[in-house]
Amino acid sequence: MHDVEDYAALGVLNEAAVNVARSASHDAVAHLSSDGAGKLLTRVSGGAPPGGGYEIRFSKPAGMDYRELYERLKPWTDQAELTLWRRMMVLGPPPEFCLLAPSEVELPAEMKPEILRRDPV
Repeated sequence: MHDVEDYAALGVLNEAAVNVARSASHDAVAHLSSDGAGKLLTRVSGGAPPGGGYEIRFSKPAGMDYRELYERLKPWTDQAELTLWRRMMVLGPPPEFCLLAPSEVELPAEMKPEILRRDPV
């Protein structure tokens, strides 16, 4: 995951990803993502994401506004080592949010959390 200054910077990032020096690494990772889905996320809270650990994907419960959701997430987002991200563009299926953490995190069942292991490539 990379932080970019703005949407224009995505073009610069894309060019860097596919240049000759990185083409073998890019092609290997692209092959692993053959379903064609992706996501563009904005950081809601927290510092730099951990290199490995866990991604806890989840949805905002129906009828809950964002202010209330962020308030409910404070026990997790107030932890320095956790980073909350929100999907900004639809490039694949839901859920809308993910929490990056160095260890597994248990969110309320109503958020329908899905825990994935993250390993740096």
